[in-house]
This record gives sequence, structure tokens and C-alpha cells, in this order.
Amino acid sequence: MPALFLSACFENLVQNTVEKAFDDIHEEVTNPVRIQKEWEEISDVEEQVQIAKEYSTKLATNSKKAVYFNTKVAERGGKNAQLFLGNLYYRNYMFTGNNFTQDLPLAEKWYTKAADQGSAEAMLSLGELYSKGGKGLLSNQQKSREWYDKGLAQYLASAQQGDTEAKFSLAELYKSGKAGERDLEQSAQWYESAAFDGHVPSVLKTCQNYFVGKGVDKSRIKCYAWCEVARFLGSNATNMAKASLNQRQTQEAENLAQHLIKKIQVKK
Repeated sequence: MPALFLSACFENLVQNTVEKAFDDIHEEVTNPVRIQKEWEEISDVEEQVQIAKEYSTKLATNSKKAVYFNTKVAERGGKNAQLFLGNLYYRNYMFTGNNFTQDLPLAEKWYTKAADQGSAEAMLSLGELYSKGGKGLLSNQQKSREWYDKGLAQYLASAQQGDTEAKFSLAELYKSGKAGERDLEQSAQWYESAAFDGHVPSVLKTCQNYFVGKGVDKSRIKCYAWCEVARFLGSNATNMAKASLNQRQTQEAENLAQHLIKKIQVKK
């Protein structure tokens, strides 16, 4: 039998095998009966929540499973699943491989359920949703302002109790003015508070703030020190203030960096 014929047969076999594999995968993740059966086979509630969360991070390949599993969890009161569905129908529908379209009433429904359970992110999303309005949802500036205020208050309460992520979110809100007027001083204060918790993104923001004087007095020494803290915590960011300091200032900045690192280590 000619070698070329055998080679062509092998190539066709491989092609058909690969195509069948892809068809089987597609069937597995999109067939509603199989998805429902998979859900029913998981009896442990916590495992259901965990798997729903895992699917929600793989929207492009598991969007139907993600929606089915998270809807089941959300219907029995899962706050994170409710927030996921709100985000899906408002913002993330485009990551699902064209399986879903934006649905503002559904986004409103799930955001409201999550907000009623204390989700600050859901509250702010409702503020944005009512501010803009759109297909199937009328703009309502009064509701928008109410939800923005509730979200800001929720983040503030959590930040004051020491929640690092809430501090960072609050700093971002004050910086953007999304939930009210911009307040760069408040933003800088909350970034620095989160930085003292060892939160690397906040450390880098604090470094930048001191470099340009955003919400704080400009200080290349403090900028240098916080950049060194970021490097200590694992960041590979360049120290933007290094070239602007003389030898004495560099030593002062190094000393300050060691002092900051000790404070962070003690706090941790």
C-alpha cells in the first residue's frame, strides 16, 4: 500500500478524532440535560457553591454551566452568585462566546438581591445601572443616588473595621468620584491605610501619589520608600524616584522603607 495513501488515511483519522473530541466537549458544556444531571449528582451544598464559582471564572468555555450552577445557588440566597449573575447580564455577557446578551432587568433583579444582603459592589452597580438606564430599564437618578450612597457607606463601614479590600475600593471610589465628588486626599489616605496592610496594589498607588503629589504633599523620599516596600512584598516595579535622589536622600529613603516594612510585618 503506497506510503502517501497511508499518510492521508492517518491524517483523516486524526482530523476526525479531533473533531469528534471537540463535538463531545461542546455537547458536554452546552447540553441542558447533561448540565442539570451534573448539578443533581453533586449533593454537597458547599461543593455546589465552589463548582459554580469555578465555572464563573471560565465564561468563554463554560458559560451555560456557569449560569445554570450560579442561578441555582443564587435562588437559594447565595450572595456571590447573585452578584455574578448581575455582572453577567450587565457587563460580562460579551465574554460568554455570544451565548448571552445584555439584560438590564435581569441585572437589576440579581444586583438588588445581592445588595439586600450587603454587597457594596452590587449597590454601586445599581447606582450605575439606574444612572444610565437602557433597554428595558428606565433611568432613575434618585434611585441611582440612593444606591451610590448605600454602597459608599457600606465600603466605609467595612474599611473602618479593617477590611483591606474595602479600603482599596473606597480609595478607588474617592479617586474616580464615581459615588460622589472626587476627593483625592481621602483617596490617598485609604490607599496608604491599605498599603500598611501589605496590599501591593495600594502600596504602588501610594508610591505614585507621593511621586506626583496626588492627594498628598509631593515627596520623592516617601515615593522611593514605598516603592521599596512594594519590591519587598514581591512587586518587580521600578523605583520611579531612584534617579531623583542624592546619596543623603537615598539613605533617608532606605531608612524610611525599613521602618515601613517593620510596621507592615508587625501588623501582619
